[in-house]
Amino acid sequence: MKKCDEIQKLLIDEFYDKEVNAKLPVTQWAAATNINEHIENCPECLEFRNKLYAASKKLDILESDNLSMPNDLFNIINIAEKIKVEKKKNFEIFSFVFAALSILIPFVGLGLYFGIRILLYMQIFVYFNMPLVLIPLIINRKMKEVER
Repeated sequence: MKKCDEIQKLLIDEFYDKEVNAKLPVTQWAAATNINEHIENCPECLEFRNKLYAASKKLDILESDNLSMPNDLFNIINIAEKIKVEKKKNFEIFSFVFAALSILIPFVGLGLYFGIRILLYMQIFVYFNMPLVLIPLIINRKMKEVER
């Protein structure tokens, strides 16, 4: 297995056009002359060489000149970020209006049914208990932001 590791290192050096023979001590150079013979007989080294050249072919596309990328890519990214922020803002406004209406409508209904005095008692109840609800919600939201 040690020989396979050495051969795979030599394949990497050969792939990057480095001088393979200069890296080897004299005793190993004689064995390295038969690298191709070893690769043909060793399926692990053959697979390693095939993967190395397949990765090279896949990366060659990055060097081609025919990549059609828009010239104003930075502007497109900025526009996408603005759209994302606008959608988030619209969702927050909708959530606020929905929450406000879901809180106000029951109070108005109870106030009309039981009288204005019950509305005053309910407001006092809500004002004293709102921190008990909001503080855990805010802490939970901050924890989620930190995790991102």
